[in-house]
Amino acid sequence: MTQRKKKRVLLPNPPVKPQTTINSKELTCFITYSIGCIALQKLTFELQDYWNRDGDKFVIFDQSTFEETLQKYDWGTIVLHRGGTHNWNTENTPKLMALLNMQKSKGARLVYYIDDFLMHMNNSSPLHLMEICDIVIAKGYFLPDYLSKSEGVKNVVPLKTWINLNVFDSKENVATDFRRDFNILWFSAGRTGLGFLPSVLKDLNATDWNDAELHIIGSQAALYRAHLNKYRGIHKAYSEKVGIGTLYSLVKGSDIIINPLHPETDNAELVQIPAHKAFFNNAKVEIKFIISGAGRKPLITCHSRAYEECIKHGKDGYITDDPKEWVSILEKLKASRNIRNRIGNAARAKVEKEYDAKDRWPEIRRLILG
Repeated sequence: MTQRKKKRVLLPNPPVKPQTTINSKELTCFITYSIGCIALQKLTFELQDYWNRDGDKFVIFDQSTFEETLQKYDWGTIVLHRGGTHNWNTENTPKLMALLNMQKSKGARLVYYIDDFLMHMNNSSPLHLMEICDIVIAKGYFLPDYLSKSEGVKNVVPLKTWINLNVFDSKENVATDFRRDFNILWFSAGRTGLGFLPSVLKDLNATDWNDAELHIIGSQAALYRAHLNKYRGIHKAYSEKVGIGTLYSLVKGSDIIINPLHPETDNAELVQIPAHKAFFNNAKVEIKFIISGAGRKPLITCHSRAYEECIKHGKDGYITDDPKEWVSILEKLKASRNIRNRIGNAARAKVEKEYDAKDRWPEIRRLILG
């Protein structure tokens, strides 16, 4: 088989900081733990046409630059995207809260945006930041109730996730750039998958999967490589990060999308499960079903509240925690294009009906801008 060239992966253009001639009061300022986060890109770059249509503008800053960002400019709206999580220095939390209160006294609207079970990170810095915000936007089915009832967070508003199908459909299909005939994609790969996926890979017949490749996209590619390369048969490719446009092209070119998400593992240190691991999966949103469905690709996932709500097993996707059933489903899908198309088309129909951004944007804009 001829080896095809590998497509160059591009990140979105970096955000431009406002110049002194720009009225920052008219801007929405996003402060994030990671500019490359897919969830943030979906809220900003993917919805760019809607922002522009309504005359709204936004800028994005990494949370490490919060002092300059909040001291130099007065903002109309400030959105903390997963503020205080991941690479945050806990000692900076009081300083950030003081600057946010200063902005609030000048009329800024403070919004906290959370889409994962992260509120206990860094000595519960996210919870402290939520306390001073005018509104806390929580994604998914489980997280809003948990925050308000179990953590006592006020002004929590649920928000259903979405996809801009116009943006997705405009992206090219990169199937011809893949090196193998059959391609499986695991994007936004998380550590929990490393507690589950090996039990699937070890049971795949090496000969049957020699023409296939598993593409893994996540922030810790070296870690995934170290733990998965020992499983022979299916080839593997790793990428640290990609922009949302590139991701959509990769989904279009793939044959199957997978979401190994299972916190029950013998190696808790490896996957770094939060103390509240019973809630970890349930706080996930169904973003991978929506993206795979937009591309008419079948998704195989583990159980969580969001995926149980949106997937009809065997009809528009697959949901199971049994590694042996995963192997059986993978083998069935690989053997039959007709089954892949049937499942993928059913998923696309559900996404068009329930998750299109054109129906979601008025609510998103109202929650952010007030």
